[in-house]
Amino acid sequence: MTEYTTPAERLRDWIESESNVAETARGLGVSRQTVYNWTDGSKVPSIENTLAIERLTGIPSALWVAEAIIRASEASP
Repeated sequence: MTEYTTPAERLRDWIESESNVAETARGLGVSRQTVYNWTDGSKVPSIENTLAIERLTGIPSALWVAEAIIRASEASP
């Protein structure tokens, strides 16, 4: 069985293997803190940013959308 990997984990892995936080932030036009927030899972990027992440890293934007839906459903009573 394949272990579930969140888009935040995938982004963190991509940064560790292909780039660094500063270069990633620059490439996405956001702050380093924003990238840290995405990689630690404390924030989910906007749709526009998920598309930029996909262009830069190849991580499908749909994964971020699915993650946001999962979070919203878990937060609902």
